[in-house]
Amino acid sequence: DTWLSGAGSILQSLTISISHNSLTGAIPPYFLSIMGMTSKLTTLELDFSFNKLTGDLPSSLLVMDGTAPSSHFPRTTTVLLNDNQLQGVLSSTIFSHVNWTSITYFTFTCAGNQLTGNMPVVINNG
Repeated sequence: DTWLSGAGSILQSLTISISHNSLTGAIPPYFLSIMGMTSKLTTLELDFSFNKLTGDLPSSLLVMDGTAPSSHFPRTTTVLLNDNQLQGVLSSTIFSHVNWTSITYFTFTCAGNQLTGNMPVVINNG
């Protein structure tokens, strides 16, 4: 179970915004994993920007149902991690669980951190 167990069957839109605070520490992994969400979720926005969050980015973000890639993904997906103190290497597998064929709009920002490496090429037309 995840922190949203049960809610995934009724939600169509999910926004979690904790931006512009002075939050410290690592992002809890359960915030970046939305396992158990159903096909009803069409919009997902996670905004953790402008805090003092630390730690490494996980090797894979946005795990929907534990498979790679998930059979369903919200059509509009936004993940804002910019302007924190995150560190480490951007993994080439960071979006390996994303089903690109179901996404219409995708935004990911991580500027203003201490990350190294290159943004992985993630869109594959099959």
